[in-house]
Amino acid sequence: FIPYELYQDLVQSYKKIGTEIVRKVISSGDFQTVIETFYIPLRVRKSRQTLSTTKQIYRSRRTKLEDLKTDI
Repeated sequence: FIPYELYQDLVQSYKKIGTEIVRKVISSGDFQTVIETFYIPLRVRKSRQTLSTTKQIYRSRRTKLEDLKTDI
């Protein structure tokens, strides 16, 4: 959860979709694994509490950590 105002600031500063933000190279002997992290669209969910200033952010696409470990 992040404050809604912070979410608005991030959207104005960085937009909702952008270029890759992290490129991590994991060396394992003669092989290298490259993991890239990209911005993805975020959606704001309505809070169940009317007075709440914090809105839940969720990703529109997900990759399970176990699937990532299997691929690596």
